[in-house]
Amino acid sequence: MVTIEISPSFDSLIAWLRQVETRKHNLRGAWPFVEKQFRVETKAQFAGEGTSPGTGLARWAPLSMVYRLWKEENYPGKPILELTGALKRAFATGRGGSITRTAMTWEFAPGIKTDSGYDLAKLHHTGTSRMPSRPPFRIPNEIGERMVARPVMDYICGKTGPALTKKFPAKVVGA
Repeated sequence: MVTIEISPSFDSLIAWLRQVETRKHNLRGAWPFVEKQFRVETKAQFAGEGTSPGTGLARWAPLSMVYRLWKEENYPGKPILELTGALKRAFATGRGGSITRTAMTWEFAPGIKTDSGYDLAKLHHTGTSRMPSRPPFRIPNEIGERMVARPVMDYICGKTGPALTKKFPAKVVGA
């Protein structure tokens, strides 16, 4: 048997819940934790050429024979989606891109352009008539839980970010 005791009264529980209610409407304090996890997941996907351990993601589409031969000759050893490394660096470090944080949104734009001015990440994400889609970053449910849901829940409940002034007033008395 497990006994949970709320003490000293429900007033302290209500005070704690009010803080949680306030935090759920402004997630700015959670974004640094989401961003950190985004970097971890991005590095894993680039290292696995589109895959990431435990996600079931398929590798990015292989390069065409002509492009693969050109790339091997001009950029030997560079994996898929890495020619100069700028796109990978932008995703893995945030350098060269822009991050927008609001109360309820977090957005990253790599900001890497091709010589002709196209957004490189978008180009790879959507593909073209001559190039298959190779999204630089994908968020299946397994990653969404790790990257977004857990850090946001931890922030709302006061496990991360600025401490809640009122502590959760329950304790397990017996198990």
